[in-house]
Amino acid sequence: MAKNFLAAVNDVLKRTSIIQGDAGELTTFTSTERQVDVDIAKAVWNDMIQHIYSLDDQFPEGSREGRFTLATNTREYDLDTEFEMMAIDEIRTETKGHIIIPYKGGFSQMWADQPDPADYTGQPRYYVINPDTGLLRLDTTPTSTENGDIYRYFYIRTLSMSATTDTFPFSDTVVECLTAGVAQLFLAERKKEFNEPIFDLSVNRALRYLRRKKIRRKYGVHG
Repeated sequence: MAKNFLAAVNDVLKRTSIIQGDAGELTTFTSTERQVDVDIAKAVWNDMIQHIYSLDDQFPEGSREGRFTLATNTREYDLDTEFEMMAIDEIRTETKGHIIIPYKGGFSQMWADQPDPADYTGQPRYYVINPDTGLLRLDTTPTSTENGDIYRYFYIRTLSMSATTDTFPFSDTVVECLTAGVAQLFLAERKKEFNEPIFDLSVNRALRYLRRKKIRRKYGVHG
C-alpha cells in the first residue's frame, strides 16, 4: 500500500520528537495541542515536493497524460483537473500524425492576430492556455472534418498534498529517503535549526531513486 500524506507527516513528527511511538500518531490533521506542528509538517512536505521536482523536469512520476477530443465548432477544451503546466510542448493525435505546438507570443498574440476568430477554421496547428478560462484554446475552430480527432498531451500535475489520504507522486522508497530532509525543513522553521549535510544526503538519495543514476552530491536550499 502506498504511503499516504498522514503517515509521512507522522514520520516527520516522530523524527523531530514531536510525537513518540505509534501511540502518539495522528489520526487526522486536527490536533488541539500540536496544531502548529502539524501545519508546519504539512507545509514543509509540500515545500520538499516542489523542491525535488524543481531540480529536474525529467521525472516520469511527475507527469500525467491527458486527452481531449475535437468537436465541431468547439475551440476551447478542458484540461485535466490536476493540470499545472505542460510537461511536453507538443500535443499529438493518437493515429493521424497531427501535431499542435504553442502559439508564438501566447494568448495575447493570438488575440491580436485574430480580430475575428470565426475566420479561422479547420485543422489546428497551435494552442494557448486561455488565462481567463484556464481552457486550452486552439488557433482554429474544428469543422466536421476534424470532429472526433483525439489529442494526447503530457502535463505536470498539481503536486500539493492536503488530505490525509493523498498519496505521493513517487514511490515509498523516495518518501522514506526524503523524510530526514523534510525533518530538517521542519526544524529550520520551528526551532531555527538546520543540518545541511543531512538535508543534502536525504535529497541526494531520493534523486538517485527518481533518476536511477548517480548524481552530484549537493542540492541544498541555500545555494
